[in-house]
Amino acid sequence: MSETADPSALHTQLAQVHQAWQNQQIDQALQQLETLRQNFPDHPEILHFLGVVYYSQGNAQAAEPLLARACQSCPDYDDYFFNWGNSCWALQQWEKAGKAFARACSLNPALTEAWVKQAQCHEQLKNWQAAAQIWSLLLDRYPEAPDLLLSLARNLQQQNQLEAALPLYLRLLKQEQIPAQILQEIGWFFFALRDFEQALQCLNQAQPHLPISAESQNGLASVQFQLKHYADALQSIASALELAPNLAEAWWNKGQILLELAETEAACQALRECLKRDPSYQSLLLPLAQEQLDRFRDTQAEAILSLQTEFGLGSDLEQAHYGAGLAAQRNNQPELALEHFEKNLKNGTQEIAYHLAQALCLPVIYTDLAHLQSWRARLEDTLPACLERLQAKPQEYQLNLPLQQIPMLFHLAYQGFNDRQIHSLLGDFWQSRLRQDGLLIQAKPSKKVHSPLRVGFVSSFFYAHAVSHIYEPLIRSFSRDPELQVACFALGSQSDEMSERLKQTVHQFVSLAGLNPLRQAEIVAKAELDVLIYTDIGMETASYLLGLQRLAPMQCVLGGHPVTTGLPEIDWALSTHGSEPADAEHHYREKLHLRNSSLVNQYQAPPLNAKGVTKADLGLPHNRRIYLCPMTLYKIHPEFDSTLAEILERDAQAELCFFEYRQTQLHTHLLSRFERSLGPKALKRVRFLPWVTRSEFCQILSVADLCLDPFHFSAGNTTYLSMHTGTPFLTWPSGFKRGRVATGILRQAGLDAFVVENQADFAHRAVEIAHSDSLRAEFQAQVEASINPETPQTNGYQELITFLKSQTNSLP
Repeated sequence: MSETADPSALHTQLAQVHQAWQNQQIDQALQQLETLRQNFPDHPEILHFLGVVYYSQGNAQAAEPLLARACQSCPDYDDYFFNWGNSCWALQQWEKAGKAFARACSLNPALTEAWVKQAQCHEQLKNWQAAAQIWSLLLDRYPEAPDLLLSLARNLQQQNQLEAALPLYLRLLKQEQIPAQILQEIGWFFFALRDFEQALQCLNQAQPHLPISAESQNGLASVQFQLKHYADALQSIASALELAPNLAEAWWNKGQILLELAETEAACQALRECLKRDPSYQSLLLPLAQEQLDRFRDTQAEAILSLQTEFGLGSDLEQAHYGAGLAAQRNNQPELALEHFEKNLKNGTQEIAYHLAQALCLPVIYTDLAHLQSWRARLEDTLPACLERLQAKPQEYQLNLPLQQIPMLFHLAYQGFNDRQIHSLLGDFWQSRLRQDGLLIQAKPSKKVHSPLRVGFVSSFFYAHAVSHIYEPLIRSFSRDPELQVACFALGSQSDEMSERLKQTVHQFVSLAGLNPLRQAEIVAKAELDVLIYTDIGMETASYLLGLQRLAPMQCVLGGHPVTTGLPEIDWALSTHGSEPADAEHHYREKLHLRNSSLVNQYQAPPLNAKGVTKADLGLPHNRRIYLCPMTLYKIHPEFDSTLAEILERDAQAELCFFEYRQTQLHTHLLSRFERSLGPKALKRVRFLPWVTRSEFCQILSVADLCLDPFHFSAGNTTYLSMHTGTPFLTWPSGFKRGRVATGILRQAGLDAFVVENQADFAHRAVEIAHSDSLRAEFQAQVEASINPETPQTNGYQELITFLKSQTNSLP
């Protein structure tokens, strides 16, 4: 039959088909449509209707070509394209479906469902931005439609635009009767945003209306853990493990919770259960141990690394022994550390870092002077032999560990000896080896001096750290000089008010955090500095590795770590007359430049909220004289013990106060030493206070009767803070700068009366000051005079600027 036959008859037949379809007589409708298609094979309405019926029956494979032909014949029918799009969607032909829905939208912009399906096709194809544009368009039409809010929020979350998704989720939360499943999803969004309070609130609202599962309970524990709700987190983990005893992730999370509670043995047992069920978690042990080390939780780190040695193989096992050794060393267990290092050496390891770790191993707290001297002798014998061995057959020894993990000699400075030779040996070794391995850049800084002079400061401590508290005024002074252009290169990632202050102070603030050492060096070299100044070298690896390279014509180091770097590329050690002995040049590999001490009134102390605070308010005995020695515990040299004992003997009301060191147990080792050196009776008048914030520290300092500067490693920051609180500070200048820092500060402030010239007089003078209200008043009056901006003072900062300018002008 021809398609040009009587149209009224065809219309009647199609109407009959519609009636059959509406009456659910599907087979009859299909039969009638197939008959019509035989008679009218290209009639678009028949093709469309037949495609719709096939699609409604779940046969998209048959429907799609029919609907495609209908759309080709009638390109202006929006419903044809919409239905074709649905059939393509069912077949997961996303690109074809998207084009069909787009055509339907262009023909009928009010067809909301076509817009929705078009956006969903874009998302299936991961065209997230195109989909987001459509969701945004629809939200303009229907601003509070929950499905649209959720769709756009999910889309932005897929694009990692969490901040953009946040207001959409907040709008959803304002709506009534949010389904529990969606509320749970919003909770996990807030978890990703690290808004743990909001996450917990959403999850707690959703949980009662959802089936309890091990996964949901484990997830809830993760949120509670972040909020430090450890008891609740353990309860949630217990529920998860009851439902799924083999859920490795729950065992891992339980281990982390128990670590925070310092239940180390139980934590390791939970981690062990995790590893038994899923050995892939072994790769997380070393990062977890490193996190504990970074937080000074050495006992926990050591236990985790021992667990790694239990499960590790090959290089993982070697790294575990290395990490466990470093952790044991920091935890003042050098013998145990050596056991770990020597296990690697016995296994024939060729890793340079492992050999050096064994040679450089030192205690943190010494039992007595003889103990210190024996370890010093060991180092002086072992290190040269180790370096000679490594250099004699360089091809046999590799450097496979990340450079950031090479062992350092930080604690050597606290022994009280001349360390120049040891640091120089080590510096020469590392420069030679890293150059051989291609791990130093081949920069050739131009000696053409810029105008203004380009000066760069490098530090890992451009935040509220002792180094920045001391040197921020110097950097500020440099930045004010119109003939200088100052940049700061931050090796660390920490950021706070100090960081922001420095960013506002200098001309350029560059973050190098997280970059590999070569890339860091390239960025500094590219700045084309005239002078590069390290605030410190020797406290961490990043600045040490940079210091091995020639990145500027003139390279200097300040006294943030007041000992020679031993590095051949550092030209000048910048120090002060008041803090150096007469023979100071013999203590440095660098050339030594001395200036006058810095302006006392430049130091920025924290706001003091100690007015009216008493000893009793701070939990200290009101009837005791508090002799506060607030230094990190590895600064308490064994030679200081006899002086402490004499103070306790001379003053029956004396109480010695120290601070614990973060979350470590170092104070227990010092207590053991004090029990022998001071005696059990005197030990009852020794107190270790918990680690506190800087403002809390100032409060405690303000109620002390006297602040004691220990022998051989003097205070810098604490000296300034003692002056700020008006607490008398007593020091004795020993033989190296690191034992004379406070001397320089006090003498520059006119406080010579609080510097004893003879070590033997220290205890007598300490008791005299602690008993004397007049000497305390004298100290406070002189401090007030010295910090008065109108008081004439030599500007040591300007002296240093003048020196640097003269040196750069004389470069060949």
